[in-house]
Amino acid sequence: MCAQADCGLVLGFDALPGLLLRLLGLLVDAPAGHAALLLLRPDGTALLEFAANLDFKVVSLLSVTLEALPAALTRAYVSARHEAALLRAATAEAELEALRIRVRQRCPALLMSPGKGGSSGQALSPTRRPPSAGAMYRM
Repeated sequence: MCAQADCGLVLGFDALPGLLLRLLGLLVDAPAGHAALLLLRPDGTALLEFAANLDFKVVSLLSVTLEALPAALTRAYVSARHEAALLRAATAEAELEALRIRVRQRCPALLMSPGKGGSSGQALSPTRRPPSAGAMYRM
């Protein structure tokens, strides 16, 4: 017999999401041959079990013990993710504004909206966006 790690039975944490998706796909594709069980316990832990039905026996494919995080820790994690997303959005907006300024300086005609006079037109303001393609079809 080999140890679990030697036989490839131990999974790295980074591979867990892919394995969960694959097992959930098996549940959808072959519900008669696979099952999942989620037991939520009152102490804040849970057990997630994936099994395969081989007609003559049931084989456990994956067993995961889950533990609830304190609400404060979850809130801090979500806040950190939200702040990171806001920072990325602000950075992208600043880069877009810098590009808009460069275009305005080098080639202001690109920021002109087509008017009735052909090449003459009004410059688009940075806050006013042209109507979307779907806006033409609204009644």
